[in-house]
Amino acid sequence: GDPCEFGRERIALATELMKDLDGRVVKDGESWAKTRRAFGVLLNQWGDGATLASQFVGGQSVSRDHKADKDARDPIMPISGAKQRECLKFLSENVLSDKAFQFSPALLRRLGTERWMHWGNQSAYGPSVDISVLEKILGIQKIVLNHCLNGRVLARLQNQQLQADSGSDPLRLDEVFRSLSDGIWADLDKQPENTGGKEAKIVLSTVRRNLQREYLSRLGSMVLGGSGLSSDSLGYIVLTSGGSSSTPADARALARLHLGEISNKLAKTLEAKGGSLDDTTRAHFEESKHRIAKILEANLDVREP
Repeated sequence: GDPCEFGRERIALATELMKDLDGRVVKDGESWAKTRRAFGVLLNQWGDGATLASQFVGGQSVSRDHKADKDARDPIMPISGAKQRECLKFLSENVLSDKAFQFSPALLRRLGTERWMHWGNQSAYGPSVDISVLEKILGIQKIVLNHCLNGRVLARLQNQQLQADSGSDPLRLDEVFRSLSDGIWADLDKQPENTGGKEAKIVLSTVRRNLQREYLSRLGSMVLGGSGLSSDSLGYIVLTSGGSSSTPADARALARLHLGEISNKLAKTLEAKGGSLDDTTRAHFEESKHRIAKILEANLDVREP
């Protein structure tokens, strides 16, 4: 089967099951702790789906066919550019978005844990009964960033330009950066809503702000010569195409370009819509602009050509 489709199906199923989750798993007289466990399982499905779909960006098929075998394939066959773009778009809309993680307040209030110790509940006396939903969401989103901005994956995308037949239109390095930047920072083009003649404030969710900070951190690490990788916080190990590989010079240049574009958009947004932003969103934009300025002012890593 198609791993990307498996990823779609897992995320779609998790999204559907999140609706009325407590009604599905908790019967009258039972503990709400069952809802917490089910919620964690479904978030893991989201993470699995993100992992499966991400592998198609810069992906390739490897064959052991021999020369002159019947229907022999080349040893290395890049995934088609169209399929890679499809998966990148899916990830942008269903993982790198706060719309994908809309949970009812009632559900989040019911994610408590049992407060007595038994063989199936070893964390009853942990530091908090709360579940770190925001951290877990960011952990899922990091899976996508870890893969799409990994040096080895970016280098493979450059190689696929050379491996592609004429007219096949492989996915390009700049397309990955453009898709990520335009999706993650789409809020800079957001217009305030007009409610009854009164202009409402532009308010970014915490999910969006966390993701934007993480993305700036990744781009900054590329520009300054860092690895840009961080571990996810889903509670299990995610196998990515990682490893100690340097980021291609073109990727570093693109990272610098996109930081500059984001900074310019932030400046224009703060100037034109500063009064329409709530204080937290305005503070986030100001801080982001300041961080980018510090990165762009820094010298290029002398180890880079």
